[in-house]
Amino acid sequence: MAPASWACVTWMLVVEAVYAWMFDVPAMETRALSIATRYALRRRQFPNPDGGEVVLLDYLLHQRRLLPGIAKAYALGFANHDLIELLAKARDGKVDDDFQRSLESRAAGLKAAQARFANDIVQGCREACGGAGFIGENQVTRMRSDADIFATFEGAHTVLMQLVAQWRRPGV
Repeated sequence: MAPASWACVTWMLVVEAVYAWMFDVPAMETRALSIATRYALRRRQFPNPDGGEVVLLDYLLHQRRLLPGIAKAYALGFANHDLIELLAKARDGKVDDDFQRSLESRAAGLKAAQARFANDIVQGCREACGGAGFIGENQVTRMRSDADIFATFEGAHTVLMQLVAQWRRPGV
């Protein structure tokens, strides 16, 4: 294996800088989903015909708010793992310009998608917890302020998505 060129090393640092923060975001999403789901399984509200109270997660609104978020968190986790494998492949040997641009585009697109999802799901989890979503001890409020920061960290999503579109456009 030939040593990587200076341009390739610089490029790898840029891609890794865009990607590095994404280790915190999935953990934050997973934690918010875990808190909201456990709360919805424990909290009971309104009487049911059997005489007890209904668990919040039995309500369709809670299911539609939380369960697709759990599925999307898994999907984005798989995409993160694929990107890690591609970064390892790029470090191991020479990469051509197409691979380089593809990897940069994937990192940019995944960052934008992951940050948008983080904003949406943490807010949804806070709402799913009701008044308890504002209590400092369950940490969802703190995660919400962190999610806002991730929305623009390392570049605005519009710019990152333009990078993805530019790479996907034939002839560019």
